[in-house]
Amino acid sequence: LAMELVEIFGSDIDFNTDIQKGDAFELLVEKKYLDGEFSRNGPILAATMTTGGKTFTGIRYDDENGKPAYYAPDGKALKRSFLKAPLKVIRITSRFSMARRHPVLKIVRPHLGVDYAAPTGTPVQAVGSGTVTFAGRKGGNGNMVRIRHAGGYETAYLHLSRIRVKTGARVSQGDVIGNVGSTGISTGPHLDFRVYRNGKALNPLKVISPPGEPVSKERFASFAAVRDSLEKQLRDAGGAPEILQADVK
Repeated sequence: LAMELVEIFGSDIDFNTDIQKGDAFELLVEKKYLDGEFSRNGPILAATMTTGGKTFTGIRYDDENGKPAYYAPDGKALKRSFLKAPLKVIRITSRFSMARRHPVLKIVRPHLGVDYAAPTGTPVQAVGSGTVTFAGRKGGNGNMVRIRHAGGYETAYLHLSRIRVKTGARVSQGDVIGNVGSTGISTGPHLDFRVYRNGKALNPLKVISPPGEPVSKERFASFAAVRDSLEKQLRDAGGAPEILQADVK
């Protein structure tokens, strides 16, 4: 459930850096039963996440293609063009800088990405949909994947232990493209993540991504009915929450 929460709010909240003591969340979760006994959790139907004094709400509703997605109460899509981070559970060990002392080379030079420390083998996901323009070994960068996105954006994922895509492949947001490693010039397992636009390096932590498609006007009344029902159940959950039962097949 924690990982599903990251998926829902991953475009607005970086769970590696934004979460602080005192933040809170609420979930409305479908539970599945078999022969009258609890079997497993189903999907999160609605959720709220309060961090930094701001509350985000996600409502589960089928998109135009009939695929479940999450929307804000006003119908805006929570999923943006880019996720805020390429890893789900990590910590930042080095930030974007134009003058950083390199831990191995011992010289001051720009660090055009963000280093995320994580165990070797941790899955690395594409932050946005696009085309793989490079997948292979690249000198001190080690095993690297580079992806071209719409709007002149490119992202790069360095020091991978394993590459799971090939040059020319199409990837979707959230696809696993490799695994964390320590190849190339590296002091230990981590991911060096970089973002470029029209060839210029950007600070990945400050990239603002446009939202996905909102609920259409034609379907908004249907969405609003689902939203109101789920939000009421979420509010009432502090008392005796309704148990949604479904047969498990």
